[in-house]
Amino acid sequence: KESLPASQHPPGHASRLAPRRSKPHRTAAASTRVGAILSRSAHGLAVRMADSQPPLSFEQVNQLKAKRADVEDGLRAWVGAHPELRRMMSDLVAAVLRDKPEDPVAFAKEWVAALDTAEA
Repeated sequence: KESLPASQHPPGHASRLAPRRSKPHRTAAASTRVGAILSRSAHGLAVRMADSQPPLSFEQVNQLKAKRADVEDGLRAWVGAHPELRRMMSDLVAAVLRDKPEDPVAFAKEWVAALDTAEA
């Protein structure tokens, strides 16, 4: 049985309303599996998908917020105790942006190594 081209179907026919997909549509389950695989590969460990976890209680949310605030305060205090860190990172970022190296990680390693030899 031959099918008509979409342009020859009567107005309102399904083939005129929705374009055909060139790829099969991914189901929600497949998307979740792909997300889980990406999470594992990105973090190097199995991470449960957020939608598979039960919702947190009000108390748990507040505990997490308090823990996060404590960690952030500790990090701010540590960075504040090492003002040279901000200057060093600023100089490194400026050097990367100025030189635009092909391999920024290798560039950063060499840049930090040069600091070690300059201080010695």
